[in-house]
Amino acid sequence: MPSDGPGAAGPGVDGKTPVQVALLVPGASGQASDAILAKSLENAARLAMADLSGVTIDLRVYQTGGSAGNAQAMAVKAMDEGASIILGPVFAQEANAAGVAAAGRGISVLAFSNNTDIAGGNVFVLGPTFDNTARRLAGYAVRQGHNRIMIVHDKNTAGETGRAAIRRASPVPAAPSSRSAPTNSRKTASPARPPASPPPPKQRRHRAVPDGRYRRRPAAPDPVADRQRA
Repeated sequence: MPSDGPGAAGPGVDGKTPVQVALLVPGASGQASDAILAKSLENAARLAMADLSGVTIDLRVYQTGGSAGNAQAMAVKAMDEGASIILGPVFAQEANAAGVAAAGRGISVLAFSNNTDIAGGNVFVLGPTFDNTARRLAGYAVRQGHNRIMIVHDKNTAGETGRAAIRRASPVPAAPSSRSAPTNSRKTASPARPPASPPPPKQRRHRAVPDGRYRRRPAAPDPVADRQRA
């Protein structure tokens, strides 16, 4: 959370007059997911307004289209129309652009981003950060007796940031994440071993005679046959 710089203290609030709040949402981007998120944020803001007492909120919604340029333009428009505080945007680049636009006017930007790199000055981060989530996950795993943690992450900025947060939060070194094989790789079957050849037959032993020939060993006498012949 920023502690100094422009907008750190923020403008005062007079409970007798409505407070104009600008809500910057990622609508009008052409993406269905952004439209759903924008509507959900607006509904949540209006529900929060209903729980407030002693102050009246004049909420005005601005669509950023999911781009930093539009977010900056909408922030300027909202301030020109009298906004005392800006809620949003969601994405880090948009929030940073809105914060730059509002810095000179002393207007605070309460972004829904979870990227703490943009926090500072008049920009505050309200989203669940990677470090907070990592500490909760690692702490729960350790309390359950699991001291080895394997990290599975996407190979993008969010994935790398999440991996670093888990490593910082882990009380023990995390196990390295496994690498997935390329999608076009094929497993090569190792050649089968040839069957083992049967052992050679045992040689019968013969008795040698002086002329170099061999004759069979005489069979052992059969005592039963000898008695019958007698």
